[in-house]
Amino acid sequence: MATIEDLLHGVPVGLLEQRCSDQHLLEISRWFPHWRNVSAHLGMSDVDEEQISHNPGGLARQNYDMLRMWRARRVGMATYMTLANAFHCIGRQDLVERLCDLVRTEAPVWNQPTTDVPLGVVKYAEYLKGVYKVKPCGEQWLRVVSKHYVTLSTIESIEDFPKEKEVTCTLAMIHAKIEEVKKLKRSITIDQVGVLGDGKRARCIIVEGIPGIGKSTFSWHLGVCWAQKEILHDYHLVVLLRLRDERVQHAKCVSDLFRYEEQPKQEHEAVMEWINSNKGDGVMMVLDGYDELSPDLQKSSIFANIIRGVVLPKMTVLVSSRPSANENLHQLCQDQKCQYIEVIGFGKEEIQEYVDAALGHNKELRDQLLSYLEYHPHIHGLMYCPLNCAIIVQIFRDQMKIRSQPPQTLTEVYQVLIKTVLKRHEQKSVEPPAAMKHKGTSTIPNNPSRFPWLGNVSDQTIPQLLVLAKLAYDGTNEDRLIFHGLTGTMETLGLLQEVPELYLESSGSSSYHFLHKTVQEFMAALHVSSLPPGERAEFIRTSFGKSNMTMVVRFMAGLTKFQSQDDIEGILAFQEEGGRRLLESLHWLFEAHDPGLVQKCMGHIEWTLQLYREDLDPFDCYVLGYCIANSRQPWNLSLLDCSINGQCVKMLMMVEKGRAFDYIKTIYLFCDYNYDEANHNYVLGDEGAIVLGKMLRGNKVLTSLQLRNCDIGPEGLSELCSALEVNTTLTELDLSYNTFDDHSLASLGKMLRENKVLTSLQLDRCDIGPEGLSELCSALEVNTTLTELDLSHNTFDDHSLASLGKMLRENKVLTSLQLDRCDIGPEGLSELCSALEVNTTLTELDLSHNTFDDHSLASLGKMLRGNKVLTSLQLVKCSIGPEGLSELCSALEVNTTLTELGLSWNTFDGHSLASLVQLLTNNQTLEKLSFQLCGLDDDAICSLAKGLEHCKLRELDLSFNKFTMRGVTELSHVLKNHPTLIKKMVELPDGLQWS
Repeated sequence: MATIEDLLHGVPVGLLEQRCSDQHLLEISRWFPHWRNVSAHLGMSDVDEEQISHNPGGLARQNYDMLRMWRARRVGMATYMTLANAFHCIGRQDLVERLCDLVRTEAPVWNQPTTDVPLGVVKYAEYLKGVYKVKPCGEQWLRVVSKHYVTLSTIESIEDFPKEKEVTCTLAMIHAKIEEVKKLKRSITIDQVGVLGDGKRARCIIVEGIPGIGKSTFSWHLGVCWAQKEILHDYHLVVLLRLRDERVQHAKCVSDLFRYEEQPKQEHEAVMEWINSNKGDGVMMVLDGYDELSPDLQKSSIFANIIRGVVLPKMTVLVSSRPSANENLHQLCQDQKCQYIEVIGFGKEEIQEYVDAALGHNKELRDQLLSYLEYHPHIHGLMYCPLNCAIIVQIFRDQMKIRSQPPQTLTEVYQVLIKTVLKRHEQKSVEPPAAMKHKGTSTIPNNPSRFPWLGNVSDQTIPQLLVLAKLAYDGTNEDRLIFHGLTGTMETLGLLQEVPELYLESSGSSSYHFLHKTVQEFMAALHVSSLPPGERAEFIRTSFGKSNMTMVVRFMAGLTKFQSQDDIEGILAFQEEGGRRLLESLHWLFEAHDPGLVQKCMGHIEWTLQLYREDLDPFDCYVLGYCIANSRQPWNLSLLDCSINGQCVKMLMMVEKGRAFDYIKTIYLFCDYNYDEANHNYVLGDEGAIVLGKMLRGNKVLTSLQLRNCDIGPEGLSELCSALEVNTTLTELDLSYNTFDDHSLASLGKMLRENKVLTSLQLDRCDIGPEGLSELCSALEVNTTLTELDLSHNTFDDHSLASLGKMLRENKVLTSLQLDRCDIGPEGLSELCSALEVNTTLTELDLSHNTFDDHSLASLGKMLRGNKVLTSLQLVKCSIGPEGLSELCSALEVNTTLTELGLSWNTFDGHSLASLVQLLTNNQTLEKLSFQLCGLDDDAICSLAKGLEHCKLRELDLSFNKFTMRGVTELSHVLKNHPTLIKKMVELPDGLQWS
């Protein structure tokens, strides 16, 4: 094989050492069969390869993704020379030759000199680059400066992204499961912004993300990278506009958006002439904060026309927005070539990377922080927002320096942050802070005793702080993040930073925003906490349901500790309404962090904490556990369809050293059986079952555990059963609608042999087969406590019923057996009935929805003649005909124990009811009879009425049959003289009433 030097001979070194263009990478990605052959020789890490393997789109797409990621990761080494060496290493001489031909014939477009750009455009570009390079994104000590901390994901198009996946992504963001979003939406790097999957340029780029995740930071970072010539090489201008800025909103024409204060008129005209003549080609406009426009401006304005492409159709437009405004935005973009990007913040790897970078020099401190985050999920949950991550790392470092306890609540986190910022500000200030005034606001009198958490912050600072608090409250209430019209001597106290004067002519006064949206919310809460108790209670009442006030109320709870009676009554009012209001009130109690207050408020709830269809995240469960543990009273915990996963249960275990489970008597976790399997990460699963198993080993309180449809498999079942071998309190276990294989039932059988307290076991629809049934029955032959067993919706053949029959002959405690829809046929029925002839304990038997012919009912009749204990028999929809009914009735004439019989969904006519009439006349024990959906007409009812005259029935259900008022009249006549049959217990078909 030829050497690499021979193959590259004749190709200019200058071309080979250039950075690979995106167009060339797209073409090259089609040359080789699999990206893994090449990636190792390009220096790609195992983490990178794992990420690429999860990207959708097939092998060709993954080849392209790998090359793009290589170019982003290895900025200085991503050259044609490096790529040629990689091809040579895998023995592909042909690819090296193709690469040489490609480089010779076509140099990257952005390396070609540009001669048609006017000097005014060049000067404007240099001005913009200077702004991006100089203006900071935040105070230096809070800044996240590395481009590696920008985490993005994308989808090809809205149409190609199924609704169920979008729901899954929404749940993932709620649970801060960034890794799940990465798997569903292809991860990209910043240099891929604006490039579609086919390598073509996008006309519109929609950047989405929840509030505070870093959309604005990303928009600025894009400008910085362009200014430093790292990305967007084929754009002469990248113009960033903050749409929350009123000066931007009031722009009268497109020309106003490309103007800055000191720009000469002639130069501005030259820029606009060039932009208009090219229809915007070579220009990227970044519209940051589309959601902060008014609804009218969103739909009809200069900005709407720019996004639609009515104005400057060749200009690339990047629009950032919260998801709340996406419907309008997607309508504007529906005819454009769009790229959809989501800023998703940090995942576990990014948080770890950031912590290592910040504290790596101090391993002990780093390990302490990671341990602290593990046991404080509410703090860890904040860190997927990059700025919050920087804040928390800094706070932890500072607290450890002075050997102070780290924050336990979100309120404490921001108390430390505000105190730190204020102290830094005071240290920088030569003179004490002067009075700062906001229009319409007077300086508030100083009262330092109200803010002990501020420590040794200067007394003169506090009035200024309260002015900022009122400013923050007004802004939060109006969904406003930018503040204009601040007059007087401006003291920001380090909590506000100036909005850069990017392009528009100066208004003469500066505009400001708080360091972060959460800082503004905390400051708003500081204002509310200074109000009288009655006004605070009214604020709580009117603020629920307003997303912009959720965190404000929580912070207020942490600041005030709800010390007044008005505050407490406000909590109790919310708790009484249940649902989301109840959950939110628990968050308030957690932020207040006062065990005595928890006891006082939780004592008014009637023993049951029930939430239905609330998407609970791990922090919600942590809060729930805190309140339960500190209430010091027993609870029934019911969380129906609440997206409880293993991490959520782990939080219940971790809070207050697991004391929450010392006060929980029953747990009911149930997921709607129609849940989308794509959302399996939002049900309990084996992870959660394993956590519960660890809890059950030492628990002395829990008596009932219901885990219906929780996606528990063999591993989770094994851990639960192992724990129940030693547990001494649990009496009820419901594992219905979970899938176990027959082999895994061995652990359940072993538990039933060892356990001495379990009395009820529900295994409805658990995919139990013949072998699994045999294992269960073998264990139940020796079990001495289980009285209720539900095996419905499992498929058993007739042969496997032999083990069930053997168990019923040996077992001495089982009283209730459910075998609904178990595919039992005549032979299986015969085996069961033979066993029940000698069984002396079973009182309830459900054989509904199994198919028996009339001949097989003979064995059932024989059993009823000989059995002396059975009181309830359900035979709903068992294909019983006239002969089968006759056999049953004949047996029941002599049976002296059965009190309840269900025959619904079997078809009978008037003639076939003759045996039933005779039964009702002679039987002295039957009290409850059900004939729903049996096709009974007027003649059948008239026949039945004859038997009702002297029967002992107390309940008769005739719902959903075919008789008319004639039948009702006949029944009414009988009921007038019947001594025991209660009229209201005789249910009639829809539309009929008693005469």
